[in-house]
Amino acid sequence: MAGPFVHEKFGAELGFLDKTDKWRLESRFFPSKVGGKPAWLDLKNLPPTEQLLCKCCQKPVTFLAQVYAPDDDDEAGTRVIKETCYHRTIYIFFCTAPLCNRKNSNENFVVFRSQLAKENEFYPPIDPPDDPDWKKDLVVSKFTKVCMVCGCLGTKLCGGCRNVNYCTKDHQVLHWKNGHKMLCKEPVRVEGEDSMFTLPEYEIIIEDEKIEDKASKLSSSDETELKEFEKILKAKNPTFQDDETITESLEESVADIQEDKMFLKFKEKIDSYPDQVLRYGKGETPLWVSDSNTPSSVPDCEYCGSERRFEFQIMPQMLNYLQLDSISQGGVDWGTLLIYVCKNNCDSGPTYKNEFLWKQDFSGQNSI
Repeated sequence: MAGPFVHEKFGAELGFLDKTDKWRLESRFFPSKVGGKPAWLDLKNLPPTEQLLCKCCQKPVTFLAQVYAPDDDDEAGTRVIKETCYHRTIYIFFCTAPLCNRKNSNENFVVFRSQLAKENEFYPPIDPPDDPDWKKDLVVSKFTKVCMVCGCLGTKLCGGCRNVNYCTKDHQVLHWKNGHKMLCKEPVRVEGEDSMFTLPEYEIIIEDEKIEDKASKLSSSDETELKEFEKILKAKNPTFQDDETITESLEESVADIQEDKMFLKFKEKIDSYPDQVLRYGKGETPLWVSDSNTPSSVPDCEYCGSERRFEFQIMPQMLNYLQLDSISQGGVDWGTLLIYVCKNNCDSGPTYKNEFLWKQDFSGQNSI
């Protein structure tokens, strides 16, 4: 089922990818999607180019995904949507350059939150009908210039034809080398497909997670061994007090088993829905892939000072759909990407507000 992600009290909402008609993924239908160009919510006030550059290489980032999730609070069993968050979308961008994809580093990711009231200057205050011809003029190019390559703000104009815009010189050169050079001065130009420059495009469809009790896959011998190791370390057994090598070995063994426990918990949780690419659970505890590299704290909202709370996470299965090389081949990889958003969904600051992403990679030999 397509539609907005909402907060459920029990269990998570899961996202799966599916191919659909391209018109369903346009801004006017408030999509949740992966790949292609971003379907901007606010069609006029797009993020400035400097906010869409990788912190590592200073090149333009690539659109990864967006999640449509109007803010809501449960008051006495009734869902109440915040007036200024009748529409609300979270956007994730990242740099695909191999050198920028560092283990457990979020420096090559960018996250934005955008929200609108029910009454706004772009969309009528009704649910959009399932009609490809409905409000076809509700496109970002009607309100501002966008980059031909990535669909982000395009402030640079082709000096030849003066009809095509770009976000940066990098994307202008990329487009020039991939067809625009031959078409620039033609009176009638047919530009290449968007898919030449963007990730494969899919709709994110929603399904509730049905929770089932399952026995742990951690063996009883591992459980016993872990308890014994912990008991020895806590007691500081005099047998090992003068042997640092043995103590370190015990500590490493405990850490390894704890890592395996966390990974097995992660794997058991997703086994029932192995194709899930997203888990939505506002304010819930994230599903970690490892006991290491978890955040000790998350930075507060830079606009209102409120704390940020966990909202959803992107799963490693999404990588299977993106046609990107794995990290072993000098490409992109992650264990999970966790998105934290201002708890108050404040209206302060720009239309597209920066939010926080934490990247956690698999540790050791663990992987899906």
